[in-house]
Amino acid sequence: MKKFLTIISFVLIGIMGYYTAFGADKIKEKLKIYVNKEVQVLQANGFAIEDRNITDESESFVINYQDPVKISKYLKTKNIEITQEESAEFKGMRIATKIKYLDGIYSALSADIYPVTFSEELMQSANDKEHAILKKLLDEKTLLMHIDINKLFSSFKGYFKDINTTIQSDDPLHILSKNFLFSGDLEEQKIVSSRNSIEKILMETKSGSRLLLEKFSGNYKQKKQNAYNYSSGYTIDNILYSDADKIGTHLEKISVNSFGKEKEANKKSLFTKLLLHINNANVTEPKGEHLFENIDLNLSVDNINIAAIEKISNLDENDTKGYNQAYQMLFASSPLFKVEEFSIKRVKEPSQQEMVDGFTSNATLTVEKTFDPKMIEQNPFALLSMVGIDAHIKLSQKLYILLQRRPELTLMTLMFQPRHKQKSVIFDVSYKNGSLKINGKPLL
Repeated sequence: MKKFLTIISFVLIGIMGYYTAFGADKIKEKLKIYVNKEVQVLQANGFAIEDRNITDESESFVINYQDPVKISKYLKTKNIEITQEESAEFKGMRIATKIKYLDGIYSALSADIYPVTFSEELMQSANDKEHAILKKLLDEKTLLMHIDINKLFSSFKGYFKDINTTIQSDDPLHILSKNFLFSGDLEEQKIVSSRNSIEKILMETKSGSRLLLEKFSGNYKQKKQNAYNYSSGYTIDNILYSDADKIGTHLEKISVNSFGKEKEANKKSLFTKLLLHINNANVTEPKGEHLFENIDLNLSVDNINIAAIEKISNLDENDTKGYNQAYQMLFASSPLFKVEEFSIKRVKEPSQQEMVDGFTSNATLTVEKTFDPKMIEQNPFALLSMVGIDAHIKLSQKLYILLQRRPELTLMTLMFQPRHKQKSVIFDVSYKNGSLKINGKPLL
């Protein structure tokens, strides 16, 4: 839902590229001309415009998400990445849009945006109880978003309406959302940066199930006005999920950063990296608590074929031949997948009183240029001869002893003998040409 509302708001941002140098009446006149032209563009690109009403100071209409294929292609021209499969999930959704011109000192225009009909897919999959919930959300305009675009059309800001409501049912659901804010910058009618923050989102049932997110802050910046040169990051203080029996997961102090860039050599391939850090994780199950301290993940992919990625994003989900060709293009450029680091500093199992030192690891995955999805489909084992893996895993002795005691891992620890170094055990894993070696010893 949030994603769809964001898409619609960004469409509105994109259609308002007008620099004002006239009096107020002239500005309104010009703005209305631009809106009218761009409404026609929307209609030509998969949206239907319904119930349109125009006055001197404002305008309102309903945007119907009618043709997902056309829409996904159109949104890419506005730097909004959405696959055709994702786009199809919104088909039939209708969004009310109410625009005011020159509303205050900051705004050339402001808009309230909220759903009046959910998507066909969502409504068809919902049961009677869920239909009642969805109706309440629509009737109360619970999912309303407000957006303002400045008078130079160089920036925007807005918010999602605070929510504090209870959905009555056999197990009443309370929903709370506070201070969901966003803002961004525009260049040549395209979004080049954005920022957003959420103070709190909480969903809990009377029976005790609970989902909580606290203090989210994120940002995105694009370079050179394309989607391949970017940086983004976000932090979250807490994410908690637990069911009525208090079984669940609690994550604290999460940070995620990623960036991408075109390779300078040929502008045809992409490098991208993802960095994840979690201070503490608590996974609770019936046997007790699993505690993890300082989780780090560093992933990268090099030599990504940009033409293949663009082809995949534009394919119909039923175009098997097209996907096979695109994946062949993708792997023909020899993409290199790296887990540069995956580590957990300290670990505690339910059976233990104290935490023990954890592990560090890294790995590299390569795929043969001759990778053929059709061959894999006919014979899945053919994949074994097309991939190569090199991995290094280093565990503390105490953690290794704990793993040996787990019934599901006992046989594996007996089969794969580690190297011992000081207070650590080491596994060097190599898989090439269908041959698996662990610490230099062939196993396959």
